[in-house]
Amino acid sequence: EAIDRMVPYIVRGIAGMTSPDRPVAAFFLMGITGSGKTKTAEALAHILQGSEKMLIRVNCGEYQGEHEVAKLTGAPPGYLGYSESQSSTVLNTMSLAAVVPNGPKLPIIIFDEIEKAHPAMGRILLEVLDKAELRLGNGQVVDFSKCIIFFTSNIGAKDMQTALNHRIGFADQPNGSVSKVAHSAFTKRFAPEFVNRIDEVIVYDTLTPEVVEKIAELELLKIQQYIGGKFTLSYDGDTLKLLVDIGYSPNYGARELKRTIDRYILN
Repeated sequence: EAIDRMVPYIVRGIAGMTSPDRPVAAFFLMGITGSGKTKTAEALAHILQGSEKMLIRVNCGEYQGEHEVAKLTGAPPGYLGYSESQSSTVLNTMSLAAVVPNGPKLPIIIFDEIEKAHPAMGRILLEVLDKAELRLGNGQVVDFSKCIIFFTSNIGAKDMQTALNHRIGFADQPNGSVSKVAHSAFTKRFAPEFVNRIDEVIVYDTLTPEVVEKIAELELLKIQQYIGGKFTLSYDGDTLKLLVDIGYSPNYGARELKRTIDRYILN
């Protein structure tokens, strides 16, 4: 469902049928930890550019102070650290070009755990979302009109988990009570002018054991790829079920699964 909602924006971006006055898309992804929010942006980078690393990741936990937010744009002339900050700005024309070496020229930027950032970052993001441009401290204007922007957030995760735990059978789908809880947390936490500039707010449901079993298969395939011809990795359905039993938690998503595979298979 999440992918289906994103694809039309990306197709328009590849076709060049997007407004020059705003980014190709701005997606706000919500859900409990380990449900695949960041992985979505990485998968898109892999599809478009050939590698999950071909994106700009802004860890918003590193920008909790107003002075730290200046690292995104660099200090203006006359301020302490101006000369040093211009070469280390995170969002600049060179960094956008560096993550689109092969495929469509659609740089992907992900702001992880946006709720942790200082409110000063919100003012910077409004400029990006509203006009698709950002003025750096040295006066350079960076064009974001070809960018795909992701925000991830765990706000409301505890209430979402409570709503999930109280679902009766399969009657209440992910876009029912859980979605309402998520959207309520979103609109309470962020200013209306920010909310109004997001194209899609997408709520990720908790992973089911069946889905985690598929993730386990993908992780085992990765192991086979990087051990190459040294060993041949073979396993059966019982192995997958055991890994899921040990490594899956409805509250913490799929992150523990990789550690479980490392511990019980790779080691």
